[in-house]
Amino acid sequence: MMNAKSENAFTKGWSSVAEIDVQAIRSNLSALRSHSTANIKQMAVIKADAYGHGAAKVGRFIESDVDWIGVYQVREGAELRKKGVEKPILVFGTPTEQNREYYLDFNLTATVSDMSHFAILLPGTSYHIKFDTGMGRVGFLPEMLDDVQKVIESEHLLRYTGLMTHFANSEVPGSPLFESQKRNFERIVEELGEGVLVHASNSGATMHQTGVHYDMIRNGTAIYGFDPNGVYNPSLKPALSWFSKLVQVRKMPKGSGVSYSHTWHMPEDGYVGVIPVGYADGINRRLSNKMKVEINGKEYPQVGNVTMDQIMVYLGSDKPDIGEKVLILGGTGGCSAYAWADLLGTITYEVTCAIGNRVKRVYV
Repeated sequence: MMNAKSENAFTKGWSSVAEIDVQAIRSNLSALRSHSTANIKQMAVIKADAYGHGAAKVGRFIESDVDWIGVYQVREGAELRKKGVEKPILVFGTPTEQNREYYLDFNLTATVSDMSHFAILLPGTSYHIKFDTGMGRVGFLPEMLDDVQKVIESEHLLRYTGLMTHFANSEVPGSPLFESQKRNFERIVEELGEGVLVHASNSGATMHQTGVHYDMIRNGTAIYGFDPNGVYNPSLKPALSWFSKLVQVRKMPKGSGVSYSHTWHMPEDGYVGVIPVGYADGINRRLSNKMKVEINGKEYPQVGNVTMDQIMVYLGSDKPDIGEKVLILGGTGGCSAYAWADLLGTITYEVTCAIGNRVKRVYV
């Protein structure tokens, strides 16, 4: 049943609503903590607007459940501070001369991944060193350990407070790449890990690996209910449900084409429902003629090309009422983010991050 807050949003002109179950997020955080020992801290990664769930609200709701918060841009950290979030915030993105003042102004911790960053950051800035142990993205290479150590020991204006790396495929048990990264990082921790916060475990490593939880686990997609291995995990609860409503139910004759280019035709006389969401809202056009929606507990196929503002669904002989609730995305069945990711050949992260600002977020 749709929440009363969502119903109210429709009366204010919104065409669709994403309900965010805050208790599900808290439950997921608890489930993730169960994979580590009691003394290990937990970071909640709420970059990219909390993976489409709304960073400001999520940050405030879960602040008491976590020890740290992770974002990518300094702007994201600043916005959380303005909304009253007080927990330590680590910015994963690259410090620049244009954004360096944010770290001090909003009490943010920087990620240092290149020698130039030491000179860029202002005196008094707290930073975590990032090593690239095999991800192939950003960070100091393991062979640079001695040089990095010398700079840390000689640099007294900045505050070295953490050491980190990022795993490339931690969701795969027994992965040779993971084991290689683990060995590389352990050598670095031996030299640089004393007296600072050491962290490496993303969602995959927290749930599927051992021996790498260090001082803090650092979870992103799993706190929103998704296992990074792409398989439904019953210990996690998807927090987002995206709803809209039928705005038209039309009877159409057999053979009628639907939507641009007529990529689908009516197999027989029947009904087509129109739903006021489209690719401008976050429904990827490549889902055309593939995705499903749920109405009154029954799944129906989306038909014709997804358009900017609308999708059509084939109802067969059913004729639900105009204004009937439609589940666009959510749960664990054919409308789930897992199902969309499989259809698109992508990951659940991309599915929820793509939900746009024309979709009202409501917290329940």
